[in-house]
Amino acid sequence: FLYIDDMFIRSMTGTPPPWLSIGDSSVQEGDTATVTATFTVTRGGDLDQPVAVDYRTVAGAGSASAGTDYLPISSETLFFDQGVTSVALEITVIGDLEFEQDENFFVELFGESDGVSIVRRQAEGVIENDDAPPAGATKFYVVDSGLDQSFEYGEDGASLPATWQLDGSNRNPRGATANADGTSIWVVDSSDMVFVYDPDGGWIGSWSAIGLNRAVGIATDSTDIWILDGKLDKVLMYAGAAATMPSGTLGPSSSFRLPKENTWYDLPAKDLVTDGTFLWVVRQTDPSSTWLDPSVLKLTLSGQLVAKWWMGNDFFLRPTGITLDPSNPDHLWVMDVEQRRVYQFSHAVDTVSNKLPDAFFDLDQGNTNPQGIAAIGDQWWGNTAPL
Repeated sequence: FLYIDDMFIRSMTGTPPPWLSIGDSSVQEGDTATVTATFTVTRGGDLDQPVAVDYRTVAGAGSASAGTDYLPISSETLFFDQGVTSVALEITVIGDLEFEQDENFFVELFGESDGVSIVRRQAEGVIENDDAPPAGATKFYVVDSGLDQSFEYGEDGASLPATWQLDGSNRNPRGATANADGTSIWVVDSSDMVFVYDPDGGWIGSWSAIGLNRAVGIATDSTDIWILDGKLDKVLMYAGAAATMPSGTLGPSSSFRLPKENTWYDLPAKDLVTDGTFLWVVRQTDPSSTWLDPSVLKLTLSGQLVAKWWMGNDFFLRPTGITLDPSNPDHLWVMDVEQRRVYQFSHAVDTVSNKLPDAFFDLDQGNTNPQGIAAIGDQWWGNTAPL
């Protein structure tokens, strides 16, 4: 005899078999109460018959902690009646008052009815932080080459008392950078030495960067280190130098010269910053010129020019530092040694045309020769003075 199953008949008559897919969800965590993260499970294909599917949270996956940040589920069942195309499932999220990065967890479908295919089996739930950082939390480190010190500033630009002295061998610092969580700060000095510190200024280690003529800036993506040579107008990359502590000396893994801005004159490059995908380089103005404004170059990691924009001489006399939030690249901040100010360029990482700053904060009165700036952690900006 000839046997033809029901799925074959449906496919031959133009009705595809039933399928299910789960979508992602995001929710602000709230304070001390609980909130609900809602995930929508969508059904398509044949809708003539009821179907069911089980779901659960995925143990050990994501940065959120089960029982602390959300209530885990080992197994629950969703039912789709005839003709129903979507059903929502809910996960309870536990609020808190702690300032932290966004966290995530995962929900997966399993145990579906016979004949049902799963198009997307797992979904991500994002718990968005809605708490402000604690008062006095450090956002920026600024190194001063006159005092061989690091000054700290809060997210609102307020000067903090946690100033610390650089290592005795770390003279004339020229640039600073930090990893996203601020557990390590790298400072490069005029002797091409790279010093590594913890957030309290404790010395972790140091190494000598080979291939430089005059270091003026440093950047990291928490894995590699890039150093800007102001004399050679060149960027040198030291692979893995942030992930592991080099000993003694370390040569560059690659390098490139900055693109020519003019055939007859190049403005001096003073600092750089990276998000791991692009580099931004700040150039100073020519003090004798009334029309060569300081500029920012956006480059690929191999040195290809992506964009260039001018910042305006009305604000900048001598920029010496540039930074971004490493955990949430969006704004750029540029520091000027003459004005002793840090200017914010909102949403500037994607800028391709000339741009003016829209906020600033003044440096501490004792921070008289700022030569490098590093930002850490999530972006919490909004209390700076408007221009």
